[in-house]
Amino acid sequence: VSSLGLLKDFPVKTVLSAAEAGHDGTLVMGLGRIAQSEGRVYYSYDGALYRRNTDWTGKTRIADVDAGALVVTGDWIFYARTADGSLYRTALDGTGTIRITEDAVESFEVSGTTIVYRMKGANGGAVPGKATSPEATLVVTELDGSNRTQLVDVDLLAPAPKLVGDWIYYCADSDLRRIRCEGTEDTLVA
Repeated sequence: VSSLGLLKDFPVKTVLSAAEAGHDGTLVMGLGRIAQSEGRVYYSYDGALYRRNTDWTGKTRIADVDAGALVVTGDWIFYARTADGSLYRTALDGTGTIRITEDAVESFEVSGTTIVYRMKGANGGAVPGKATSPEATLVVTELDGSNRTQLVDVDLLAPAPKLVGDWIYYCADSDLRRIRCEGTEDTLVA
């Protein structure tokens, strides 16, 4: 209750059910070096990937790798390795690791069978195959790295791209834009 009595008799819940919190059963939370999925917390600390239960019991070291960012979805952990900036995928138990791309990945998102990421420009911002030298290029690929396609030049320091259905939302030159995953219909949103 505030000193003005503004919250008097106002019910406040301290715990929400998944449905009350808007969880539709597909929620995956990614916070950079920590991610939560299916009642487990996955995180990178001191040069290794770990898994714990959400009550913080059952600590398990699953891989010896320093991940700068990670996303857990389905049976996979996707991470950008700090040592080389490349994107990798490993099973939840740390087995079956593959390198998805050799690109220097600045940020990424995984949804369904698609990964979208910002590729840092090489050689001071020069992206191979590009006439200009943007800071980064938006790239889309499948979960195993196949069908890799460079889409558009983007700002390196802008918010991470977001996948929503068949659309990728991104920032370029301080504009919010969207483009289809196959590279068509690049349009200004705001």
